[in-house]
Amino acid sequence: MKPMARLRRIIGQQTDMDTMGVLADALLNGHPIAQRRILRAVYRRLPLPLSTKARLRDWLISRSAFLTRLQATDPLAPVQPSTTPEDSLAQPRNVQLRVRTGGLEGEADISRECLLPSARAVEADWTETYDYPRLREEEIQEYSNIEVTENLREGGVHTHKAWGYWFRYLSDHVMHTSLTSEILRFCEDVDNPQILSLGCGYGGIELELAQSLGSAYRMIAIDINPGVLSRARLEARRRKLSIQFQALDLNFVEIPEKTFDLIFAHASLHHLLNLEHVFSQIHGGLRDHGRLVVQDVIGKTQVLFWKENVDFVVDLVRQMPRKYGEGIHLTPYAEPAIQRGMEGIRQEEIEPLLGEYFTPVKMFKYGSFIRMICTHPILGDRFDPDIEADREYLERLFELDVRQVDEGRLRPTEMLAVYEKRTPVNFQALSDQARTRLDVAWGRGAKASSPHA
Repeated sequence: MKPMARLRRIIGQQTDMDTMGVLADALLNGHPIAQRRILRAVYRRLPLPLSTKARLRDWLISRSAFLTRLQATDPLAPVQPSTTPEDSLAQPRNVQLRVRTGGLEGEADISRECLLPSARAVEADWTETYDYPRLREEEIQEYSNIEVTENLREGGVHTHKAWGYWFRYLSDHVMHTSLTSEILRFCEDVDNPQILSLGCGYGGIELELAQSLGSAYRMIAIDINPGVLSRARLEARRRKLSIQFQALDLNFVEIPEKTFDLIFAHASLHHLLNLEHVFSQIHGGLRDHGRLVVQDVIGKTQVLFWKENVDFVVDLVRQMPRKYGEGIHLTPYAEPAIQRGMEGIRQEEIEPLLGEYFTPVKMFKYGSFIRMICTHPILGDRFDPDIEADREYLERLFELDVRQVDEGRLRPTEMLAVYEKRTPVNFQALSDQARTRLDVAWGRGAKASSPHA
C-alpha cells in the first residue's frame, strides 16, 4: 500500500492532505535529523485519540529507519531519551537500552541517556485474554482526568485528612516504617544507588525521594500514561534532580540484567496483567544485593473488598455516632461484572506470585475496611484528626481494622513489603505455570466474556 493511502487509512479522511504530505516527505526523503524533528512536531499537533496515535506511531517507525540510522551512523545526533510525553509514546518496542559497563561482576551502570526498552513479545501474555487496547485506553483516560495535588499526588478523596492520618498511624504504631523510609534506609548503604520506580503515576513520591537522596543516585520512573508525566519532568528539571520519567507499558517492560540496586512499586502492580513477566524482569534486573519494595493493593480482584469486609463496615457505620454516620448509606456488596480500565485486574495474585520469585524481608498487611470510611466522599470528610474527639474516634477505628486482620476475622486489602531475590528460581517451571494459568483463563472464555470484547 502506498504511503499516502496507508496514512489515510490510519488517520482517517478528516486529516488535511498537507499534514499527510509532510509526514510522507519526512519519512521517505528527509535527513535523519530532519525526520525526527518533523515527525515529532506533526505527531504532537495531530488532534487524534491516543489509540489512533499509537497505530500511527508504529507505522511511522516501521516506515522510517531514522532511529536506527541515528544510532548507527550519524555522529551529529546520538540517540537521546524522550523528554516529552509524545516522544516517549513514539518509541518502538525494540529500542535498545544504552548502558555503560561498571560496578561489580559486570553489573550495568545506568547511563544518563538510557531508558528502558519494551518487549516485542511476552511468553505468557495475559493482554491477549482481554480487549487490551480498549482497557489500556480507559486506564489512560481515567488517570488523565482526575484531580492532582500540588505535590503531584492523587487528589480528590485521597486528600481527606483521615486518610493521610491512617498511614501516619500505620507508620508510627503498627509497621514502624513506611515505603519512603525503607527506600531511603536501604540507599544510605549503597554507593550511587540505581533506582527504578514501576508505575510512578504523577511522580510525587519519586520527586520526594530524590530530594531526600542527595546527589549520588540515579532514578528511572516509568508509567503507562504519557500525559501525567509532564509536570513531574518539569519539576525534576527545576530542582535539578537525577530522575528520568518515561512513558512505557509495564506489561511489556524489559529490565537489563543486574542494573538496579532498588526497584519499587507503589500502587501500580494491581493495574497489571502480565505479572509473571514483570516479576521475572524485576528479579533479573536487580543486582544480587538488591531490594524490591512494594506497597500495593492485594484485595479481591476487580472490587477490592470481599463480601464479609463490606458487610462488616456497613454494620459499623450504622452504629456510628450521628455526627459521623448520619445520612450515610454504604453500598452493599455486589459481585464484579464489568472490568473497566486495569484497576485490580489480577490483584489477588500479586502476593502469592511475588513469593515465587522473592523472599520477604519485611511484610505488613492491613486495610480490612478503613479505606471505605476514610475515602468515602462524605463520611471521610467528617473526620478531622486535628480535633481531639475525631482523632480518638479514628484511632479506635484504626485499632479495630488492625485487629480484624491480626485475628484473621477479615482479610487485608493492602500490603507493604520488602523483598530480596529468591535463589535459586526455576524460571522454566514458573513459565510453565504461567502458561497453564493463561490456558485456564482462555478456557473460561475470558476473551469472549470480556465486556470489551
